[in-house]
Amino acid sequence: MKLIFALLSLVSSPAFAAVTTIQQNLMPAVSQNEFNAGIVLVTGKGETDSSVDVERSGVLMAGSYYYGIAENQALGLDMGITSLNDKMDDGTDTVDLKTIGLNDINFRYKANFDLGMPTLYLSAGFNLSPGEKTFDTTTTDPEFNSASGQNALAVHSGMIFPSSVLNYGFSVGYTNRLDGKYKRKSNSSPATADLKGGSSMTVSTFVESTNSLHTNVSLNYSRAYSSYAQESDGVNIYSSSPIEMMQLLGSMRIAINEHIELMPGIAYQTYLNKDEINLKSYNELDFGFNARFVF
Repeated sequence: MKLIFALLSLVSSPAFAAVTTIQQNLMPAVSQNEFNAGIVLVTGKGETDSSVDVERSGVLMAGSYYYGIAENQALGLDMGITSLNDKMDDGTDTVDLKTIGLNDINFRYKANFDLGMPTLYLSAGFNLSPGEKTFDTTTTDPEFNSASGQNALAVHSGMIFPSSVLNYGFSVGYTNRLDGKYKRKSNSSPATADLKGGSSMTVSTFVESTNSLHTNVSLNYSRAYSSYAQESDGVNIYSSSPIEMMQLLGSMRIAINEHIELMPGIAYQTYLNKDEINLKSYNELDFGFNARFVF
C-alpha cells in the first residue's frame, strides 16, 4: 500500500496524450461504458504423493463493467461464477469434490498515468464476499462454495514501456483478506468459526505486439498464504496450506469495429510448492474467450 501511495505522489493528475495501453491496462474513455464477458474451460491432471489420481474440469464465467469518470480513470466492478469438479481416484474409490457458486465481487478504481517514457497503471478497491465460506458434506458429493468468505482490500500496479514492435512491462498486486466466516455443513458435526489468513500476492511480466492482433504473452506468479477457521476452544475446523502457482498465458485482442473486441486465449499453469500440498505432479491447460464492448 505504501508503494502505491508513493508512486501516486509522483504525478498530480493523469496525462491525456502519451499513455501506452495494452491488454493489462485497458480503460474506457471519459463518459464511456465498458462491458466484458468471458468464459474459461478448465482441464487439469495430477497425482498426489499417495498415488491418488486427480482430474480437474469445469467452467469459469466472468463479467465486468467500468465507466470512464475522467481521462484515463474509471470506476467499476468485476464478478464471476465458478463450477469446478476435482475427481480423485485411488484405484478403489472415486470422490468428486465440487466448487460451485458466485465468486467475490470486486469493486475497483483504476487509472493510467503518463510518467514520460513508461505508463504507470494501478487499480485499488474492495472485494466483497457474497457469503460465508461453506463446506457441505450433506450432499452426494462434498461441495465448497466459491465465495472466499472474507472481504478484502486489493491493490495492483504496474509499468508499461512502449517500443515500435513490442510494448512490455511488469506488475505487482496484493490482496489483504479480512477476517470472515467458515461454515461446515454436516449431518453429524456442523460447525461455524472465524476464518483468518488467506491473503495473496501476484507478480507478472508481459509483452504485447503493436500490430493489429495485439498478441499478448504474460508470465504470472501467485502465492496465496495459509488460512484457517478456529473455534473458540482452539480447534481448527478448516485449514489450507500456502499455494504457489506459475501461469503462462497467451492471448490476442482482435478489433471487430470501434465498439467490439474479441480476446481468445490459452493458459498453462502448475503448482510450484507441490511438496507443501502433497502433490507429486499437476498440469492444467485452460482455454478462454472474452468479448469487450465499449460505447
